Amino acid sequence: MNKDALGSNSASDDCNFLQLTKELKIEIIKFLAPICLLRLEGVCHSLKLLDTNEVWRKHCEQRWINWPLYRMSESEIESESSAIAVESWKTKYRLVEDEVKRSRITK
Repeated sequence: MNKDALGSNSASDDCNFLQLTKELKIEIIKFLAPICLLRLEGVCHSLKLLDTNEVWRKHCEQRWINWPLYRMSESEIESESSAIAVESWKTKYRLVEDEVKRSRITK
């Protein structure tokens, strides 16, 4: 019997992530780090479709909670109007990360 990469003995023994409902897959990928999300979208088209605003919004809120300049109030989050007014949370995340890198003081 051949084992796959996950150590399963047969295809019927394992749970295929792609067979889960979209909602469940999104809940699972919310636990991935942003860099892993970026890598995940390169795996296949169906995984790229999971790269949603909902997932990136969670990462933005967690990342910016201690950054007063970027931390968003509940009303800003709900209205999605902020100093960083762009189309997607993923884009907001990338813009802020780039800005933070530029503004770090180095020796």
